[in-house]
Amino acid sequence: MRCRRAKRLLDPYHAGRLSTRRERRLAEHLSACSACNRESSRRRRMERLLKSGSAPPVPEGFAYRTVQAAGRSLGGEHSPAPVWWRPIFTWQIFSQPMRIAAAAALVAGLSLGAFIGFETAPRPPRPVSTERDVAYEYAINAFDEAPAGSLARLYLTSDIVPEESRD
Repeated sequence: MRCRRAKRLLDPYHAGRLSTRRERRLAEHLSACSACNRESSRRRRMERLLKSGSAPPVPEGFAYRTVQAAGRSLGGEHSPAPVWWRPIFTWQIFSQPMRIAAAAALVAGLSLGAFIGFETAPRPPRPVSTERDVAYEYAINAFDEAPAGSLARLYLTSDIVPEESRD
């Protein structure tokens, strides 16, 4: 077994998640290779250390002082934004092309929403007339602009519904 493969198997080995065959091969490698054996010992100590104790208590105001010190090291006094203001600055973590893509997606989404909203908006009711509008009833819109006295106008104003189908 090579050292690179052995080092990748150390964590599963310590957790007891290796098959018997792999565990035996890794144990043979650890007994033959002093560098991997040292790495295994170091990881075991680290695991015991992490499991044994809890994290030390963090002093009051530690985060604020850390941010202030980081701001001074960057060349100026820095005060963190109030909690309600922070979401506005989250766009700064994205690269320029990502911001442009997000803005384009926002514009496209808003435009599509407006288009769909206008298309599905309820239409105002048609004004009620005492005259019978045959073109509206039969969806004959081609003759709407027929001049007075033409055959199209005569057709639209004539009674084209047979007597027996009337109620």
